[in-house]
Amino acid sequence: MKKHAVCLGGLSLVWGIIGFFLPASGMVTEAVAPSLWSNLLYVLTGIAWLATSSSEEMSKMGARVLGVVYALLAVVGLFTDNVFGVMQATLTNEIIMGVLALVSLCAGFCKCECNATSSSNKDEQA
Repeated sequence: MKKHAVCLGGLSLVWGIIGFFLPASGMVTEAVAPSLWSNLLYVLTGIAWLATSSSEEMSKMGARVLGVVYALLAVVGLFTDNVFGVMQATLTNEIIMGVLALVSLCAGFCKCECNATSSSNKDEQA
């Protein structure tokens, strides 16, 4: 679970920082429509994910909260041209937010037996 928080936190943080340096026009800029607010959203949620990666319980709670936030943003963006009047809604943004929401909600609410399985496999091999 902590790896999930570090991975999504790092990706979100990097994506938000890159958004500040994208040119004013171009194929990527037109598809993603980065703005100050969307870049800040990705940077702040990236920091939040990284901050919650200190423990399993915090990672799970962070995944749940940020999953709900991204799900809300994705759903609102489906029905408006901009999200809460500050972020332009594009298909690419909705897909990114929807994927972040699904991955986070699955990580936050589903039980993962990965560690137990890998440790039992190591015991069997020894």
